Amino acid sequence: VQSEPIMKSINSAMEHGRVDCFVQSTDKNFMVPVGGSIVASGQPNIIKAIAAAYPGRASAAPIVDLFITLLTMGRNTYRMLLD
Repeated sequence: VQSEPIMKSINSAMEHGRVDCFVQSTDKNFMVPVGGSIVASGQPNIIKAIAAAYPGRASAAPIVDLFITLLTMGRNTYRMLLD
């Protein structure tokens, strides 16, 4: 998320079938405390398979931190940080 060229490379690789999913660290990409991650994919079935393999094993605290941070920041500030 921090680097537009890297995100474009990941997107291109996903479009060409070279990347199935990727993991993002919430503390580095979204300015929240250490401990959370986001698994992303352009293929919903891959996310469903990953979610099925890890049901109920993660704490909700990192996603709550991310939610609060994004609400506090707002869309305009978040977009400004991306630029």
